[in-house]
Order: sequence, then C-alpha cells, then structure tokens
Amino acid sequence: MRELKTSLTVNATPIELSDFPNEFLTQTVMAAVSTLKKVGEITAMEVSFSNGKTTVTVNGKKIPLGPFPSRVIASTLSGFVSVLKGVEKD
Repeated sequence: MRELKTSLTVNATPIELSDFPNEFLTQTVMAAVSTLKKVGEITAMEVSFSNGKTTVTVNGKKIPLGPFPSRVIASTLSGFVSVLKGVEKD
C-alpha cells in the first residue's frame, strides 16, 4: 500500500492529526470518493466543504456531485471534525 499524506484545515486553521484520526480520515474519504462515478485511480485528492457546497477534486479534475453524495461526504466530514481537539464548536 502506498504512503498517503493527509492534511486537515478547518476555518483556515491547520489541525494536527495523530495516527488514528489521520488513518480514519484518510481511509473514510478515500472509500467515499472512490465510489463516485468518473473516479479512477486516486493519486491526488482534495475535498472541501464551504458555504454549504462540497467540492471533490481527484488528480486535478473536479468531480461532479449530486445532492446525495454531496450531503453524505459533507455530513461525514462535519461529524469527524466536530469531535477533534482544537476545533472550535461554532
């Protein structure tokens, strides 16, 4: 398995992740995104949620999202982030 680098930024603040949250976030997002249509092998990926809009970019290409996958990804990431130390609850 290749080494994956994951970073998390919440409200412009970088969040440092220990081993378990890092691995959990990486594997969860990879699994969700890999099931989307038009996604092949993932070598680089960016997922963002801002102002109610979820954006997924894989290998430099923006992946179109329908309402359901958009909400699932956003809700999963919001739930994950909400329990991390160092993240403001607002």
